[in-house]
Amino acid sequence: MRIKVVMNSGKEYVLQMEQNDFQSLVLTQDESVRDELIEIHPSLYINPSHISSYEILD
Repeated sequence: MRIKVVMNSGKEYVLQMEQNDFQSLVLTQDESVRDELIEIHPSLYINPSHISSYEILD
């Protein structure tokens, strides 16, 4: 599955992962959005609190 992540800055990232895996990366155990850097791809880090939206592409 491909997921397009759009950041508040307008920068877009297309990731190859399942939606559940993506959500487990960006959400805490109580399902609030993480406010810390996470690695979404080797050498690529984002802060999920700056995600504007995400879209499932396929």
